Amino acid sequence: MANHRPSRWREALAESLGMPKDILLNLSRIVVIGDHQLFIENHQGITEFTPQRVRVQASPRAITITGDNLALRNISGEEIALEGKILTIALGDLR
Repeated sequence: MANHRPSRWREALAESLGMPKDILLNLSRIVVIGDHQLFIENHQGITEFTPQRVRVQASPRAITITGDNLALRNISGEEIALEGKILTIALGDLR
């Protein structure tokens, strides 16, 4: 199984420079607003989409969102915006 933990020197560099770790370590950022909006920054694309389940390739794990009436409000190379009733957010291995 691959180790998804960023190297310690990169973490130390981010801290010493005062940079957000997600930028220097190429990590995804998930922002949840209540249970009706979700934003994912720094993604590698959507691998599954239904009104009940959305799966997104992200670094270092896949993100699976389940809910009701999920809808894409925006998708770009940098960000995905979802709306609907969000029930769960799970992180898993990329496959």
